[in-house]
Amino acid sequence: MDVSDIAYDAFLINGHEQQFLPAKPRDRIRMRLINAGAATYFFVHSAFPEITIVAADGNEVRPHKTNRLLMGMGETYDIIVTMADSGSCEIRATAQDVSGHASLMLGSGAARMAGDIVRPNYYSMDHMVAQSLDMNDDPLHPNASPYKHLRALHKTGYGKKHPTRSIDLHLTGDMERYRWSFNDKTLYEESTILMKRGEVLRINLVNDSMMHHPIHLHGHFFRMINEAGAYSPLKHTVDLPPMRAGTIEFLTNELGDWFFHSHLLYHMDAGMARVISYDDQEADHRPNLGPSAYEPWY
Repeated sequence: MDVSDIAYDAFLINGHEQQFLPAKPRDRIRMRLINAGAATYFFVHSAFPEITIVAADGNEVRPHKTNRLLMGMGETYDIIVTMADSGSCEIRATAQDVSGHASLMLGSGAARMAGDIVRPNYYSMDHMVAQSLDMNDDPLHPNASPYKHLRALHKTGYGKKHPTRSIDLHLTGDMERYRWSFNDKTLYEESTILMKRGEVLRINLVNDSMMHHPIHLHGHFFRMINEAGAYSPLKHTVDLPPMRAGTIEFLTNELGDWFFHSHLLYHMDAGMARVISYDDQEADHRPNLGPSAYEPWY
């Protein structure tokens, strides 16, 4: 299995390895968690009895209580926590490879700490397989990405007035050759997915690799199809665990060209990206990829 691309020296919250924020006893606090890392998934857990998720990627969802979640790069969650009658409480973001963490302390006084996450056995695939099979009793990844529990407050479907088109995108690549791609083709080999205005584009994502991938779409919110059906939540970034598949769909109601890519910086630069391009532009239109148009490897 592959967990991390880079060995980092420190992990930060708002620029600090440990941050302190004031809070009064019994305060109810809402905060927005943003994974702004370039290449690090974070487990978020805390010393609170529970945290309540109330929004995902800026879109409100039915409140869901949990004690741990996995955040891919680019994802955001709004959470609510309630302070105890006294003391301070830690919210901790631990790197997925458990090589370090950043810490937020809320309140003052005697500190309640979140505790350590068990370091994975890097020579065993057991916990990756358990997560791929959606086994919630896996001791390392209980309730990892909370997707199956997310439910929009209102119906998010597009009705039958828009034609629907489906495409399959396989997430392909590995660490050994360090070549990352969609459908075994990098951005430099196949750059563009054409869209017709007013259609619902459904993308079936299949992760054929041994790593998690956070897939991000610019300019649109997509429906992340889950157990909520008509109330599937709206997001702009979705995590695909190893050997797992997921479906997203969105209404093509914008203009021009939009980037669609892995939010792991080094995988994006290595080629796991496409341009979503509206087909009603000039007849000879080609997306301007900038430096990404050139093969970077020697």
